[in-house]
Amino acid sequence: MDTKRVIVIKDVLRKQSDSKIEQFNGYHAIIYAGVQTFYHSMMNANVLTLQTLYQTIGITTPSIKKKMKDAMEDLIKWGLINVNKDKITHNTPLFITLPEMSLEKHRFTTINKQFVWNILTSNYSIQEKNNMILVYMVLAQYMGNDIVAFPNMETIAKDVGLSRPTVNSMLKHLKHLNVIDYDNSNTYNGYLVGNIYVFCDTSGYEYILKAETSKLTSAEFNKDKWLSIDCSLYIVRLYDEYEDFYKIGATTDITRRMGQIPYKHEIIKVVNTNMYDAYYMEYELHKKHASVKYIPLKIFDGYTECFWIIQQDEI
Repeated sequence: MDTKRVIVIKDVLRKQSDSKIEQFNGYHAIIYAGVQTFYHSMMNANVLTLQTLYQTIGITTPSIKKKMKDAMEDLIKWGLINVNKDKITHNTPLFITLPEMSLEKHRFTTINKQFVWNILTSNYSIQEKNNMILVYMVLAQYMGNDIVAFPNMETIAKDVGLSRPTVNSMLKHLKHLNVIDYDNSNTYNGYLVGNIYVFCDTSGYEYILKAETSKLTSAEFNKDKWLSIDCSLYIVRLYDEYEDFYKIGATTDITRRMGQIPYKHEIIKVVNTNMYDAYYMEYELHKKHASVKYIPLKIFDGYTECFWIIQQDEI
């Protein structure tokens, strides 16, 4: 299973499932899916601190951090994830793995890692992110290996333990983020009823590249000026004791830029050009590598421009 692109979810939400966990809530969902967005090795494992996840999602409130930590401990107790530590703090480096699962013994499904990343890094509130992942998970579990799911609003609401108006809002948010699409011809007093929910077939990289699109708009606006500014497109390998990945970026001073990144580095390629062309080349390479996007454990300016591998024929 390609855990670089998908997240494995056990069937813990549906009422008719033998694996149903009644206590499973949005905090469990965001931890269960969230930690898997950081998987980076072929061994299906990852070293992660809860603090890194908090920073990615945008959690700063101590009470919410405690709920997330408690949710992590529940997931370990329920056997949904394995860690290498008996005691967990917010800053404990955790070597996280999933238990072995087979179709013969377990009912599980996979969800798109890129879509989960879209949810985690969106501007919605923490509670909305929790609820969106809950709804996304249960839709995926009904869908199985198909691309269409048919549960009605009542079924979804009962499975995830949310009100129908809340589920209605979460479905709209998921559609806004291009995670799902649905036939909204069936409505009653403004609420969705009896819908067919369809997962998007694209990787969702358009959302991730929103900043690049804004940058290109600025590039067009300042074209004459930016053509006269020296700039370099760079591809570097970044690594430390736990991680090894690549970054594609553009800078006017590569020595200074490398000094701002909290990893050791190896320069793979530098193209000296102007700012206008550098930004366009950067955008195209980000788009071509969207399916191998990587989320570093250390958050730094430019961490969204990192990738598992570099496709040598594209550079």
